[in-house]
Amino acid sequence: MQVIWSRPLTDWVKINSDGSLGDDRNFFGVVVRDAQGDCFFAMAARTRAASINILELQGILASLLLCKGFHTKVWSETDSSMVLGTGTIPWTTFEYLREIKEIVNSFNEWKITHVYREGNRVVDALAALQFQMGFTIFSSS
Repeated sequence: MQVIWSRPLTDWVKINSDGSLGDDRNFFGVVVRDAQGDCFFAMAARTRAASINILELQGILASLLLCKGFHTKVWSETDSSMVLGTGTIPWTTFEYLREIKEIVNSFNEWKITHVYREGNRVVDALAALQFQMGFTIFSSS
């Protein structure tokens, strides 16, 4: 099966996020792109999250906060089955999920879908770069 990143529809932005849990370095990466595929925001951050679920949610939450007030149609894409609601949801994630729900209610339209890791390569590479460099990376065009 071929896995590729797909562009959002016109007037939408697409958020790709990914978390990575290491021995002593926990981090997430976020990339926000428009319908032309142009990146207008990218971020990687180290965090103290104790689980991959929290890391994934922190990435989604950060990206939604960045889009709030600027965009009304937002598409989030993740490789986390827990975030999509298809896995077991740990009690430690409920506060993050509550915050995410509040933010997405402010958008005209919002959706979240699954993407395999291969379709999320930019974010995966961004998170890996943060892991190697050890400091927060932020970019906006």
